[in-house]
Amino acid sequence: MGIELHITRANHFAENKGYEIRAEEWRIYVNTDSELQFFPDNGDYFVRLNGQSKYEDLWLNWFGGNISTKWPDTVLYRKMLQIAQHLNAKIQDSDGNLFISEDDWEFDPTVPPSAIKKPFPWWKRILGK
Repeated sequence: MGIELHITRANHFAENKGYEIRAEEWRIYVNTDSELQFFPDNGDYFVRLNGQSKYEDLWLNWFGGNISTKWPDTVLYRKMLQIAQHLNAKIQDSDGNLFISEDDWEFDPTVPPSAIKKPFPWWKRILGK
């Protein structure tokens, strides 16, 4: 069990035909961002974030037109927001819930996962229900 977040242009990351983030777009973005570094030991499009974190490794991976990670801490999540904005994309979890602001996800890896609250679906946040 866990949470996986995806940077995608599609309405749902798993159904992104025609809305893919191209591998070359990802490569260009990473090469122009000093906080990101390719880590080819884990794959051609696997990237580490050089930043302040309680995790040893903050990572993102491009695959099938989306950029994903598992259990991102707050630092990586906020970086994902920057990447999504640059690529004209959005962030969603595996259930399709959207994450659109810095306040939508905060995670400290030193806190047990059972204490993590899952966000309301995007429509509940917008409608306030």
